[in-house]
Amino acid sequence: MSPTTREGGRRAPSRVALVLHSRTTQGFLFTAPLLILFAAFVIYPLAFGVWYALDADSYRALFSDPTFRQTVVNTLWYVGFAVNVKLFLALLLSGILDFQFAWIRVLAALFLIPWAVRRCRASCRSAGCSTRSGGSSTISSASSGSPRCRGSPSTTPRSAR
Repeated sequence: MSPTTREGGRRAPSRVALVLHSRTTQGFLFTAPLLILFAAFVIYPLAFGVWYALDADSYRALFSDPTFRQTVVNTLWYVGFAVNVKLFLALLLSGILDFQFAWIRVLAALFLIPWAVRRCRASCRSAGCSTRSGGSSTISSASSGSPRCRGSPSTTPRSAR
């Protein structure tokens, strides 16, 4: 039986029932696991790092460590030299490949072969083809639009067999 008033109507719900059945409370209860994980893996390490950052002894120990100094030197060398050399060589190569000579087109094709072979093998694997003849597989489009490999005993993908 439910509690009733003297007039026969229903009694108003208690404050506890109102709080537990409110959408806001239910929302907090559903997000509580996420908030606990966020606090454990983001807030706590951040606060711990700030606590250590306020300690001057940590900096003295860090800068006196020879491994740290060598790591800083290696990082600065890599950022200052290696990245810029690679960028310069890439710009030089792109400028050379922009010329309209026949040997430049062959050179551009040679640069694209590794990319094209990886793409062809990945497409062939996703289609379920195999190369049992030992050679490389060639992909052709069937009338249905699905890729098929030439050179395999069956042109039907493995998943459809």
